[in-house]
Amino acid sequence: MAEDNDFKAMFSIGLDGIKSAPVGDNTGKSGNDFYVYEWYIVDTGEIFYVGKGRGNRYKAFHDSAYVAEDIKKQYKTANRFVKKGLTEQEAVELESEEMTRILNETNYRLTNRQIPFGTDRFNGYDRAPDTPPFKLDTAPMLWVDENSEHYFHDAAKPFDPVTADGLRGVTLETPVDQKELKAVYGDNFGQVIQETLELLDAFGTKVVSSRYAKSVTGWIFMESQQLINVQYRKDKAQNDLGRTIPAYHLVDVHHFLLNWAKDNGIQLSDSTSVPVVDNTRVPLAGITRLSTSDDEYWEQDKVIQEANKASRTGDYDTALKLLDQARAAGMLYVRLYNSYFKIYHKLGEYKKELALADEALQVFSPSEDVIDYIDVLKRRMKILKKL
Repeated sequence: MAEDNDFKAMFSIGLDGIKSAPVGDNTGKSGNDFYVYEWYIVDTGEIFYVGKGRGNRYKAFHDSAYVAEDIKKQYKTANRFVKKGLTEQEAVELESEEMTRILNETNYRLTNRQIPFGTDRFNGYDRAPDTPPFKLDTAPMLWVDENSEHYFHDAAKPFDPVTADGLRGVTLETPVDQKELKAVYGDNFGQVIQETLELLDAFGTKVVSSRYAKSVTGWIFMESQQLINVQYRKDKAQNDLGRTIPAYHLVDVHHFLLNWAKDNGIQLSDSTSVPVVDNTRVPLAGITRLSTSDDEYWEQDKVIQEANKASRTGDYDTALKLLDQARAAGMLYVRLYNSYFKIYHKLGEYKKELALADEALQVFSPSEDVIDYIDVLKRRMKILKKL
């Protein structure tokens, strides 16, 4: 039912078939003095913004349409009406129809953030056509969108070159684009993260959680970023911290640290070693991971909560039995492993803690569960120092 409602919100069905529902808002105001207008560049006739309104809306400053306002500053522009004397609903519908016409029948780049569904082209906020493609084991570029490239002649730029000073305190900015990770890292994303964390530790780097912490000297991104967003963060750092922060890509940091390790005779740990296994529990291969949509997931979450209560009172035997119960039921999530870690760390049983860390690294995908994967990797490094 929810999916049907989503479909109806995006599309309307009429005698002429299925088409996009209007993207504008109908505020319910009465009258037939509404209109649809557009802004265009005088020299080229290129339409860059379409809107609906009444009164002086067509010539008023638009706070939310900041790209369109920047175009008006840089070019000689004008406005014109597509049609006047409309009800608000008629204006909402015509606004969408005009945007659809422009995106389907011209090569103009609209700066409207919202556009109708089903158009031949999107608005100009996607990556610019000249953005270099992804390459294996190569840091991508800080990209600009099509509007920035076309109207303001901006171009993609490389991430900042890695320096030793920039690695004194870093944040790890987690990725979301699975296709990009595959293109840039191949099947080695987990290995690159693991080696980078190990080398950062050897380098004496402090990994912090806040990108504007006083100790931050560099940001490490695992995927490409839009140039304007990185510049915004740098401006904020300059304002908040009184200094700019370099933006690094994980690939470049990994290469830098590998070269540093080679020059200093530092060996990486054997990543091909067999994980430590605690044979006192149900084998991982015999457990099916619960989905968060399963009712059983929430029942087992309560079991973990009970285990944590027992742990806080020092009843570790009961806590471990409850955690084993949740694990066997398929509650293979970071909250389970963190609860195990705390108990075995307090008991000083670091080999058992290590066994569970190795198990968690088998459960979590380095690309899909990257935050949990990194947290377990950092935990594992701390455990190894105890052994």
